[in-house]
Amino acid sequence: MDGTVSKTALHVMFLEDNEADRDHVLQSLRASVGQSFFVEHTETLAALRVKLAGRKPGLILMDLCVPDSVGLTTYLRVREMAPDVPIIVQSGLEEDGIASMALHNGAQDYLVKGQYDADQLLRAIRYALERSRSTAALRASELSLHVASIGSNDGIWDWDMDGDQVVVSTRWLQMMRLAAGERVGSGGLWRSRVHPEDRAPLQERLNAHLLQQTEDFTCEHRILRGDGSYVWVRSRGVAMRDATGQAFRMGGSLTDLTAERSRAADISYLAMHDALTGLANRSLCLERIEHAIARARRPRALPCAVLFVDVDRFKVINDSLGHMVGDALLLALAARLRAAVQGRGSVARLGGDEFCVLLEDIAHQSEAAHLADAIQQQISEPFLVGSHTVYSTVSIGVTILERSHKSPADMLRDADMAMYRAKQQGTRRLQFSDSGLHVAALERLYLETELHDALRHDEFFLVYQPIVSLRMGQLSGVEALVRWQSPTRGLVSPLDFVPLAEETGLILKLGRWILDRAIGTLAEWDAQYGPHFAALTMSINVSPRQLADPELIPQISSALRRHGVAPHRIRLELTESAAMENLAESREILAAISALGVGIYLDDFGTGFSSLAYLQRLPIDTVKIDRSFVGDIETDAANWAMVQAIVSMAHALGKSVVAEGIETAAQWELLKGIGCRHGQGYFFSKPQPTLAAIRDALAGRVARELAHQLPLARSSLPAWLTESNDLTLKHPARPTHVDVAVQSQV
Repeated sequence: MDGTVSKTALHVMFLEDNEADRDHVLQSLRASVGQSFFVEHTETLAALRVKLAGRKPGLILMDLCVPDSVGLTTYLRVREMAPDVPIIVQSGLEEDGIASMALHNGAQDYLVKGQYDADQLLRAIRYALERSRSTAALRASELSLHVASIGSNDGIWDWDMDGDQVVVSTRWLQMMRLAAGERVGSGGLWRSRVHPEDRAPLQERLNAHLLQQTEDFTCEHRILRGDGSYVWVRSRGVAMRDATGQAFRMGGSLTDLTAERSRAADISYLAMHDALTGLANRSLCLERIEHAIARARRPRALPCAVLFVDVDRFKVINDSLGHMVGDALLLALAARLRAAVQGRGSVARLGGDEFCVLLEDIAHQSEAAHLADAIQQQISEPFLVGSHTVYSTVSIGVTILERSHKSPADMLRDADMAMYRAKQQGTRRLQFSDSGLHVAALERLYLETELHDALRHDEFFLVYQPIVSLRMGQLSGVEALVRWQSPTRGLVSPLDFVPLAEETGLILKLGRWILDRAIGTLAEWDAQYGPHFAALTMSINVSPRQLADPELIPQISSALRRHGVAPHRIRLELTESAAMENLAESREILAAISALGVGIYLDDFGTGFSSLAYLQRLPIDTVKIDRSFVGDIETDAANWAMVQAIVSMAHALGKSVVAEGIETAAQWELLKGIGCRHGQGYFFSKPQPTLAAIRDALAGRVARELAHQLPLARSSLPAWLTESNDLTLKHPARPTHVDVAVQSQV
C-alpha cells in the first residue's frame, strides 16, 4: 500500500497517532477488493502540512486528537490546508458531538473508533468520493448557472447544505429589493424571511423532498423584501444526493407571483360572485352560512336565519318582455334587496330568480319576519325597466338554525322548502320552515325511489269497482283502479303515490302498464265466462301527462289488437282539468281516441271548469258526477239542484251520466228518479280483485234491497224533497229475472 502511487490506487493521507487505530485502518484498507490504496501516514498536524505542500491527495482520513492539535480545530486547520479534498473524520465516543460539528462544517463523513469494520470504512470512503465528485460538478456548473440567471426573470439560489450557506443570483436580490452583492447567509436566515404563516407548510414540503417523498420541491409563499413588504413567490428546487440518497446540496429558482396572484384574485372573485348582479353566488353563500353556523354554535351565541327569496311570475316577465328586460329587473331586484337588508345581513343570488339573505345574531324569529316584510315592501314598489313599468312580488321561505341543521346545505334546503310552500299559497307570501317539512321531503324522496322499484318488481295490481245500471241494478261495466302492495309499507294509498307518479313522469310507464293489464283482464274474463259478459265495459283512468303523450293512441291500439278486445268496450276516463287545460290539443287527441271506437268519460265533473258548453266541443260520451255532490243530495238542496242540472243538460246534449260515490239506498232512488242511468259507489260494492267477487257483492246488495221493497217510503225523505211537485218516487217492479241473471252470469 505504501510506495509509488499507481494510476488506479486512491491516494489517502492518514492522520493518526494511535498505533492500534492506525493498524486497524491499514488492515481494513488491505482487505479491499476492487480498490487499491496508496496511504501516507502521519502522526502530527505539522507533518501532514508538509506532505500536503504542493500535493493533492484523493482523500484525507484523520483523527481529531493528535499531539499538536485537539478537537474541531484540527479538522478546520486540515480543511484550510486542503479545501477541495474530501475528509473523513475519526473520533472516540466522547468526541461524537465534535465529529458531528465537523460534518456540519463540510466533512464528508465520520467514523466512531472501535465501532466500524473494514466494510463500513470502505463504504464511507466510497460515499465520500461520490459526494466530492458531485460537489465538484455542481461548482463547475455555477458559472453557467450565473450566466443563465442574467437573462432569466427568476431569481436563482444555491444552498450548500453541508456548509449551510446560500448563494443567490443578482436577479434574486433585485426581486427581494436587496443591495447587489448582499449575502443571504445560511438557509435558516433565508427561511426566516418567509412569512410566519407560511413557514410551516414550506418546511413540510422541503422535508418531504429531502426525504425523497417528492421528486422536487415547490412551494408558494410570502417572503419579506428589503423594504419591509411581503411578496408572493414560488420557490422551486432539486436536491443533489450522495450514494445513500442523503441530500447535501440544493439548487433552485424563485418566481415573483404578483401578477399571477392578481389574475388569480380576479378569477377567485368571479368564481364566488354572480356575474350579472355582483352579489355573492351560491358557493360564497354556502361559505357564509357555514361561518354563521360555526359562530352560532359557540356558547351563549345567538342563532342565524336564512331567507330564501323567489320572484313571483318572473318567467312570465322574462318570456313576454325578453331576457334583456329580465336581466335588468334582476339587477334592480338585487339593488332593492341590498337596500332592504341595509347591513343587517348578506345577500346572494343562487341562480335564476332565486336569492338568499343570511341574517346573523337574531334574538327572535320576529326579526327574520320583520326583515322579510321590509323586503316585500321594497320589491312591491313598481320597477321602471327601460320603457317598461314592471310590478313584481316575491315569495320568501325562512329557516332558523336548529340542531338538525348539520351543514349550510341543510339550512338552504329547509328555507327552499318553506319558500315552495309559501308559493303554493299564492304570491307575496312568507312561510317559516319546520322540521316536519324536511321529514316530509325525505319521505317523498324515499317513496319516489320505492315507486321506481315497484314497477320493476311487479308490486302493482288492479281492483275493479262495478258501474251499475241504476234502473235495473245490473252490472254494466267496471272501473279499473290501481293499487300498490309495497313489501315494506304494505298497501299504499293511491292518493299518496299517483300524484307523485304524475309529478315525476313515472305515470307514463305506470299508465302503460294499467292500460295493458286492464284490457288484458277483460279478455281473460271473456275467455273464462263466455258470452254472458260480452257487453261489459272496462273504464281506465288516463292522467294529464298520458293525454299529452304522443304514444298514448299507439299504446291503446296495440293493447286492443294484442288482447283481441273490441274498442267499444273500453272507456278512457279523464278529469275536467286534464281535458280543458289545452282545449285545442285535447280536442285533437280525444277525436283520435274516439275514432278508434273507444269511449271517453269526463271524470269528477262539477269540480273543475264545470262548463257543459265544452261537452259540445269535445267528443265526450259520458260525464261522471263527482262524489262530492252525490254524497250530500239527501241533505243539501244546492247539491241536489246541481246534480239535477248536470243530468238534465247532459241528456239534452246526448251524453250519458254516471253518478259516483253512491253510499245509500236513498241516493240510488233519487238519482234513478231523475233519469241518471248509471252509478257506482260503496253501496253496490267496494273495488274487488275479481269479477266473481264483484258478482257476489252486487247480487247480494240487489237481493237485499228488493227484499226490503226499496226505494224508501216518501215519509222517510227530507221535507224539502217531498214538497217538490215534480218529484215522482216509484217502487221498481221486482225484476226477479235480473236477480237470477246476475247470479248466473259468473
